[in-house]
Amino acid sequence: MGKIYFRLPDHDQEYAIEEFMKEFSDAEEFVIDGSAGLQDAKGIALWINTLEKRRKSNSLMDGYVPSTVYLAYNHSKELVGIADIRHYLNEALLYCGGHIGYSVRPSKRNQGYGSSILQEALEICKRTNKFEKVLLTCSSDNIPSIKIIIKNGGEYENTVVYDGKMKNRYWINLLS
Repeated sequence: MGKIYFRLPDHDQEYAIEEFMKEFSDAEEFVIDGSAGLQDAKGIALWINTLEKRRKSNSLMDGYVPSTVYLAYNHSKELVGIADIRHYLNEALLYCGGHIGYSVRPSKRNQGYGSSILQEALEICKRTNKFEKVLLTCSSDNIPSIKIIIKNGGEYENTVVYDGKMKNRYWINLLS
């Protein structure tokens, strides 16, 4: 239970992505963490094309860094979550944002997918980005995310105020 595999978004997944996005909207959750702006996209095809550029480019809009978004599927081939791995941190991401953002679709929460998504993202960070440690942040009142981060080795550093909300900052050492 909770095991996943990652796929890069591509155009043959557009319907699954639309359904994923609709579930967040139906649950009145209007931000999909780790989706690189999926909730604001002017169409799934355009979002996928934008992600391809973000993966490969160092000349992005101010405030953005190159990143790779992965879709997380379970053994039944259901899209259960999403993760965004930033290739490096700028000042804003170092303050509040971190190396990895992720979400689990509302109907698949509390089934171990969040921890599996974070574990897979950490493995990718070790293999491809050669990070020694990664930063993760979450809302101070998001107890499930806090538990997932700590379960995966997160060490609390501090709490900051970002956009009027309290955000906890955690570091995970990838060398241990």
